[in-house]
Amino acid sequence: MGSFGGLFKLSLGMLAFWIMLAGSVMSQDAVQMPPPNRPVCPAPASDNLSNLSPAGATRGENVPPLALSPQCWPPPCCASESYDPTRSCCPEKNDLFLVPPRLGLYVEADGVALRRNPTRGVDFAATEVLPTGSTPGNIVLSTRDFNYDFAGAGHILIGRTFDECFQLEGAYTAVGESENIAAVRDSSPNALGGTGNLFSPFGGFGANPIAGLDYNNFAEIHYISSLQTGELNIRRQLPMPPEKLSASIIFGVRYVGMPEDFYYDTQSDVPTPHGAINSIHVATTNQLIGPQIGARFEFYAENHWWVNFEMKAAVMNNRADQSTTYHNVDSQGLAHDFSGSEEENHTSFAGELDLTFVYRWSPHFSTRLGYQALWLTGMALAPDNLNTNIDILTQGPAQLNHSGGILYHGPFAGLVVGW
Repeated sequence: MGSFGGLFKLSLGMLAFWIMLAGSVMSQDAVQMPPPNRPVCPAPASDNLSNLSPAGATRGENVPPLALSPQCWPPPCCASESYDPTRSCCPEKNDLFLVPPRLGLYVEADGVALRRNPTRGVDFAATEVLPTGSTPGNIVLSTRDFNYDFAGAGHILIGRTFDECFQLEGAYTAVGESENIAAVRDSSPNALGGTGNLFSPFGGFGANPIAGLDYNNFAEIHYISSLQTGELNIRRQLPMPPEKLSASIIFGVRYVGMPEDFYYDTQSDVPTPHGAINSIHVATTNQLIGPQIGARFEFYAENHWWVNFEMKAAVMNNRADQSTTYHNVDSQGLAHDFSGSEEENHTSFAGELDLTFVYRWSPHFSTRLGYQALWLTGMALAPDNLNTNIDILTQGPAQLNHSGGILYHGPFAGLVVGW
């Protein structure tokens, strides 16, 4: 958990630095003198601002260079009437794309494989009787036993370029259900004259065993989780000279929804009156919304080919809730049901990093390949909200634990179509 917190703080620090840099540059006098011995592009007419950076410009069209405007950029080094979107306007730059391809309207679609990793595990069965206060030495069932395989996800982004400085982007990502099951059996003789020495967290993993909850011969946990996130951002290009590196800052709002279900089932097969069946279901929901900031750095390695690195950070209100149902069948065969729920609003944090390799095949079509990571803190995870105090579980009041953290990471591939 400490490593994720450190990475989050580092990302926030980098974002703050670039935002201060942008503010410093924008606060300076916009009038800049062109370099000596270089031609100066004429300023575009005011009625042509809506046609800046067209994707389909060809040699000879009278349009300004991509992402360059006298309003917020230094003068380019070539005349607008000689603009060619597939070549650099500076011969000494080896025909590199020196600025991003800024299409008027564009759609980005990716297929994603994401793996979820909670920042800590929760234990649910041990096979040793330990003194009170001891740390369990033989945990045999835990959320650490889950494989957390990659789940399929889809990402779509729709963007609109308004001028040489601003773009509006809306994005949505949905991650399919991640489902994990782990179970354990034990048939060794126990102290109650039956079989099974699986001890639960209710009795401190054998430190203070409770008949009917401990001395189990079977225990199973089942974890289901999914995720969806949406964003609406304004992207502002930073005023930088036409070189291999360009940058933009992001301001927007983000939403995250993460529902989860956790099931805990045990059976004990010992002489009456100690045998029992216990089934607990915990359902949690996290609904986060709040402002976010970010930055993107685009490095142009070769003609048509560049690398993007993007980072975002968000501070959000999390409307979290949990509901727990406990079904118990005692040694007499009588069923008992208990339930409780709790809801709270609190602050959560989100951070995202994306590394993307982009190849532009034509002015209208590009392909993307990369890796991304999204981490969330202040989350009410379902396993954390299974209360192991049997009195609170059966009598209340219900409690909400929102101290969990989660990391989603994985590769993605997709395309960008624009016009």
